[in-house]
Amino acid sequence: MITIGDGIHNFADGLAIGAAFSVSWRSGLATSLAVLCHELPHELGEMNEWIFAITVGFFLYIGLADMLNE
Repeated sequence: MITIGDGIHNFADGLAIGAAFSVSWRSGLATSLAVLCHELPHELGEMNEWIFAITVGFFLYIGLADMLNE
C-alpha cells in the first residue's frame, strides 16, 4: 500500500509539473522547484542510517587524525 500510494503521489506530481510547463516555462520551473522542495525531505527521511553513518565517520576521522601523532 505504501508503494502504491507513493507511486500515485509521484504520478500526480508529474502531472502537475507537465500541466505547469504547458502554461509557460516559468510556471513549470516554479512548480518543479516546489515539488523538489516538497519531496527532498520526504526522500531523505528514509536515509537516516546513511546520513548518521557518514557523519559519525567524519567525526571519527577528524578526532583520530587530530589526536594521533604522525
